Amino acid sequence: MNFLITLFILLSLQKRRYYYLILCNTFLFKEIVKICILFLNIVIIYIDKLVVMLYNDNMSNVDKIIKKFKSSQFGHTFEDCKKVLESIGFVEKSSKGSHHKFTKPGLNRPFILAKHRPIDPAAIIEILEFVNKEYKHD
Repeated sequence: MNFLITLFILLSLQKRRYYYLILCNTFLFKEIVKICILFLNIVIIYIDKLVVMLYNDNMSNVDKIIKKFKSSQFGHTFEDCKKVLESIGFVEKSSKGSHHKFTKPGLNRPFILAKHRPIDPAAIIEILEFVNKEYKHD
C-alpha cells in the first residue's frame, strides 16, 4: 500500500502522460502477480493429489501383502516382508550375508529376517504379530 501512495505522489509531480503509463504498468504488474499466484495454486493442488495418490497406492499394496500373509504363511518373498516392516516403522540397520537386521524405536530387540526363498513361516507369523500390535488389522 505504501508503494501505491508513493507512486501516486510521484505521479502527481510528473506530467499527465507519465501518470497513465505508470498506472497501466502497475495494473499489468498486478495482473501478472494474480496469474502467478493462480498458477502456483494449481501446481500445489496437483502436487497434493499426487502425494495422496502415491500414499494410497503404497498403502493398498501393503494391505494386499498383509492379506496374503494372513491367508498363508508360505511362499512369500523378502521384498514383501521388507515393505510390511517398513510400513510399520522398522528400519533396516545392517545385513550380514543373507540375514538382515531391522530395528524400531521402542522395541527391545532387533528383528532378524533371513533372505531365503521362501521366507520362514515363523518370520511371517512374527511380522503379523507386529502388524496386529501396530494397526489392529482384521
